[in-house]
Amino acid sequence: MAWPIAAVPLMLLMAVSQPTEASAEYSPVTSRADFVGAVGGRTMVAPMLGLSLRIGQSGGVGGSAQGRQLEGSWDWRGNALCLDLTIDSDLPSNCQSVEFDGTRLRLTPNSGGSPVVFMLG
Repeated sequence: MAWPIAAVPLMLLMAVSQPTEASAEYSPVTSRADFVGAVGGRTMVAPMLGLSLRIGQSGGVGGSAQGRQLEGSWDWRGNALCLDLTIDSDLPSNCQSVEFDGTRLRLTPNSGGSPVVFMLG
């Protein structure tokens, strides 16, 4: 399957390791209700990656990736956050495990790859 050119920069960004504080104590988020309680209606920001996601409580996503508008939806499947996003064209759907430390979220792709840490705004 060929990925659209627009998907490549975002996928590369999501695969880049970010420094995390060794002292951070993250707890797994394992339900939709817990995810909505922590994030619903807020913005997740990964400044080092130029990534900003506004997470709607009912499943909508908006934001930007390196200055380009993105939109889509999210769903909770099993113990994972699954994102279906569009930047110029549809990106492959991806599911990620979620951890929360009270102020930051750490998303780790279920398909492998490095975690991405988001601050909540």
